[in-house]
Amino acid sequence: MMLDDCKDELVNLFGDRVAFHDVERLLYSKDMVTLPGFVRDKINTMPDCVVQPLSVDELSELVKLASRHVFALVPRGAGTAGYGGAVPTRGGVVVDFSRMNRIIDVDVGERTVVVEPGVLWEDLEDELGKKGLSLMLYPSSAISSTVSGWIANGGGVGIGSFGCGTLRERLVEVEILTASGDLRTLNGDDIDLVFGMSGTTGFITRIKLEVMDLKDIIPVAAAYNSLEDLTTSIERIRDRNIGLWHLSFKDSQHVEWGVAAEELQAERMPLHHEGEHGLKAPKGAHIAMYVYPADREDEIKPELLDVVESCNGMVLDESFAKQEWDDRFNHLRLKALGPSLVSSEIVIQVEKIPEFASEVLHRIGCDAAFEGVVFDGGRWATVLIHTLEDERRRGAMLSFAKSLAPIKIGEDMGGRPYTAGMLLNIDADLSIGREKIQKAYAFKKSVDPRGIMNPGKVFPESLDSDSPTRSLGMYIKLARNATGLITAIDEVYGGRAPGREFKPRGLVGKETFGREMVYDAYACISCGYCRSKCTEFKTIGWESASPRGKFNFIREYIDNRAALDERIGDIFFACTTCENCNLVCQAKIPIEQWWDLTMRPVLKDEKAYDFSFLFKPSYDNLLEHHNAAGNPHELRTAWVPDNARLADEGEVAYFAGCIASYTVKNLAENAIRLLNHAGIEPVYLREEEWCCGAPMGLVGRFEDIPEVIKHNIEELNKRGVKTLITSCPGCWVTFAHYYPLLAKMLDIPYEIKVEHITQVLTRLIKEGKITPEKEVKQKITYHDPCHIGRAGGICDEPREVLQSISGIELVEMPANRENANCDGRHTIRFPEIGKKIAIDRVREAEGTGADLLVSTCSSCETNLRIAVREIASKLKVVDISDLLAESIGLPVRDSKEIETLVYNAYDNKQKPKLEEEAYRAENIMAPHQKSYVK
Repeated sequence: MMLDDCKDELVNLFGDRVAFHDVERLLYSKDMVTLPGFVRDKINTMPDCVVQPLSVDELSELVKLASRHVFALVPRGAGTAGYGGAVPTRGGVVVDFSRMNRIIDVDVGERTVVVEPGVLWEDLEDELGKKGLSLMLYPSSAISSTVSGWIANGGGVGIGSFGCGTLRERLVEVEILTASGDLRTLNGDDIDLVFGMSGTTGFITRIKLEVMDLKDIIPVAAAYNSLEDLTTSIERIRDRNIGLWHLSFKDSQHVEWGVAAEELQAERMPLHHEGEHGLKAPKGAHIAMYVYPADREDEIKPELLDVVESCNGMVLDESFAKQEWDDRFNHLRLKALGPSLVSSEIVIQVEKIPEFASEVLHRIGCDAAFEGVVFDGGRWATVLIHTLEDERRRGAMLSFAKSLAPIKIGEDMGGRPYTAGMLLNIDADLSIGREKIQKAYAFKKSVDPRGIMNPGKVFPESLDSDSPTRSLGMYIKLARNATGLITAIDEVYGGRAPGREFKPRGLVGKETFGREMVYDAYACISCGYCRSKCTEFKTIGWESASPRGKFNFIREYIDNRAALDERIGDIFFACTTCENCNLVCQAKIPIEQWWDLTMRPVLKDEKAYDFSFLFKPSYDNLLEHHNAAGNPHELRTAWVPDNARLADEGEVAYFAGCIASYTVKNLAENAIRLLNHAGIEPVYLREEEWCCGAPMGLVGRFEDIPEVIKHNIEELNKRGVKTLITSCPGCWVTFAHYYPLLAKMLDIPYEIKVEHITQVLTRLIKEGKITPEKEVKQKITYHDPCHIGRAGGICDEPREVLQSISGIELVEMPANRENANCDGRHTIRFPEIGKKIAIDRVREAEGTGADLLVSTCSSCETNLRIAVREIASKLKVVDISDLLAESIGLPVRDSKEIETLVYNAYDNKQKPKLEEEAYRAENIMAPHQKSYVK
């Protein structure tokens, strides 16, 4: 490692925010694209460490250190581009800007905004919306990409570019820190010194850009039978000067592959409620999306409809247009069919699109999908070309070579590459402009004579003769001029892809990782959408904590480029199971279920990973006491009210679950009293109710407790139960999602409908069987439990219960319903991590001004109470059933008593055991060692 002599200085400067861990460094050695082996062999993509600065002062000290020790500095936004700009070429230090993410100023009058480099476009748009403003344009990767990342990558064509131009045109000022330590503010033409330069001229530290007033927009989708007709519509819109804000398109192959990919993923493992098949475009249709401001509809709509009709197009249903617009960030979903995707990007005149597409298909000799964004008022389009591939096959590298052909074809037709980055710096004169490139290089030489700022990027060998990527130019030129030969070689020697041959697994799969999960690991787009939403990543902050990072690790592990150690094993178990990743995954991968069903079972058998502290206590307790906490089984029914009316047989049963039976007893008591009040006398298994097994699912060990699963199913079946009601979202998701799979694998009949108590209460209120009469005057906010919210879509029912109670004022937290933030309960084995997550959620709740933090989950309420105590919050945590029971005059257990039970259970049983392993959480948060093996 180059930096051994300054490691202590880096730790002193960045503390927990520096990583020397081998796997962590490996995950920062790539961006969205997997580089071909011959490229990796020519450069050193492995950073010596990764740092995450918080301020310009820290960056200044880092620059001084790099100048003194002469190592490369490689800036990184979110790693969502595919041009290699964030990939090291000489090792050095990757500078991850994700923590410099403040929105510094929003000037409503001037319509400008000032931000730090790590701000995500989606977050910026949300914040602007609160002030009646909006971005003029944003990238198709806005969910995960950073403001500085798009500036550094260049190109600048995005959603809104038809009417608002490119990002470059919207930049007012860009502040940079140069390698010489100078802080400079660039404006006017000087912004060209940084735009599209991949950080070679300095770190971007602050950005000021123009924004616009927030307006409603109207999307219109039209179908065409040919790409020629679609292109003609764009030309006529341009010629008529129709005031669209956005115009994009995708050809029939892109449409077909996108639908096929969604159907493939939805049908394979429907473990959560997302993934319903949407409306479909006419078969064989090319789709154009036209978007305009709603306040100009009377002017624009008639003109637009006339153009569509005159070009033999068909305007599609408004609901389809809305669906397509809502799906605008998911244009790479088709990768799930690959599982790899090889893409090219070219800027070309609109009228040449059909000829270009035809020539590309002829030259590359395989199917390809085309999509594009039109800009400059309809004169130019940025066109993406995608071919499906499987990078596991022998000839996959040849597909990379073939992907260069569309760029050559486009250049021959008067087009240019979208940007330069690392792989296309030989064409920087075209993509950026010769004068701009020469000016930028002269500036770089003046402020960075040693070339420490991101070497090997943007500048061609003709300017930068010392570039570590200079040898790649020859290979790239050769490859794009020999497409025919490459295709012929591939056909003979390329080999067959492993493909989608999904093998049936055992109970949860003993084949290493499982073939299906391996496929999904390669199908991962690396778009980073999961990263920006992941509870674990937002708390820990390192790439390995994100689902994208985990899938990248799995690929590297399979290819023998990464080794498992204790830290990486723990990273998989630090997942909160919130399922945010499932909700946003472009490729529709059931990510969280793979960790439950495959990854964690594999880790148990890995010698490099000490699994016992996670697994054995829960396992032993579950078998001996029938609950993971080891509470005496004979006390499981102690919560049952004296006057409860319960049945031994019947079609409706109530399952209390472990936490409600022993600790948060009010949930179970309220449920029975409310059901009885409505005339329902549910079956209760009493001592025959065993833990549902969810704790074992969290550690990937469903296969170790078949007797538990079998027992619960058989006890329910023999009592004639058809509907199972539970207050616990963990029990709900286990019985509703996992038990059908597990029962099938165990060959046990299981035809039971599972309902959460709020679903039942909502129905009973509507039927008039429960009528809240007493006013409960409280200002409340509601926390959506992950396992019924995101995993089950049960968001309306709890709110309907609350709204039925007179006097309740419900104030929503900013993150609510399916987008609600997790409380971190299932990271309890790493208490400092779980506690931090819960505290963040409590702080969010405090911001609403509510007096009560209400939920409907025994686990969530437990962790939220611990967080409330930790920060001495004035919020009071209660269950939704407490409020409903109070409103109809039923007895409700004192919340102070519940708090005492929760705190005693945590302080006396959980906390002492967890503190023994606290160092493991420290290793996750601050990966200073190269590896962690006991």
